[in-house]
Amino acid sequence: MQNKFDSTEEFKVQVLSRGGFIDNVEGTIFTVSSMTIRLSSKALNDYYDAIVRNDRFCYEKEEDYREHIKKKDGMKEAWKSKILDLLGLPSEGTTIEQIVSEIFGVCYIQETYRKPSAETDMEGTQ
Repeated sequence: MQNKFDSTEEFKVQVLSRGGFIDNVEGTIFTVSSMTIRLSSKALNDYYDAIVRNDRFCYEKEEDYREHIKKKDGMKEAWKSKILDLLGLPSEGTTIEQIVSEIFGVCYIQETYRKPSAETDMEGTQ
């Protein structure tokens, strides 16, 4: 495994490990996939830019503060989208959390199968 990224100016992700399992919850089967990833300096700085927020008291008006929060939320969603695009994962059912420094955990949960219920069976027979 390579320890350094080629350039600190590029938004990159390095997959350090992968794992997964199948979970059965009352007849519904889920596929749970997880990854440990490492971010390049650019990707990590973009993350910090998105999560660091000004205090409410930096703004005279509540609407200015709310606008600031909305802007930061948009930055975090854009950051998450970039990460998921690089990993080839959908945003639905996926969580990304910082573990330590530039190391993040990614978890993707997908419903694979749902056991038909008695109500579903009854709807098909009339």
